[in-house]
Amino acid sequence: QEPGHMEIASLQEMYAKPGVFRDLVENDFPGGRIPEPVLKTMARMDPEVINFDLVAQLVKRIHTMVDPIKAGNSKVPGAILVFVPGLAEIKGALRAIEDVMAG
Repeated sequence: QEPGHMEIASLQEMYAKPGVFRDLVENDFPGGRIPEPVLKTMARMDPEVINFDLVAQLVKRIHTMVDPIKAGNSKVPGAILVFVPGLAEIKGALRAIEDVMAG
């Protein structure tokens, strides 16, 4: 096992424990279990490294699905708050989001 990577069984066990994660899994995944492909992707991720492209793609996905102006609603547009640990990471996330939203 590479440093920073988790075994699929460990991930499934972590998300099965009582609390917020289990509630999310039970509400958002059929049968209350995270699908194997999702677990495999999570197992490959290094929690010490921020995937700015993933953050940017997620922000774009949320923006395009929820943007009230595009949906024809008269509501005021909302905001998405992304937490990252430092100034360099903030700049990296902002750059990635700007690039994805522009193109």
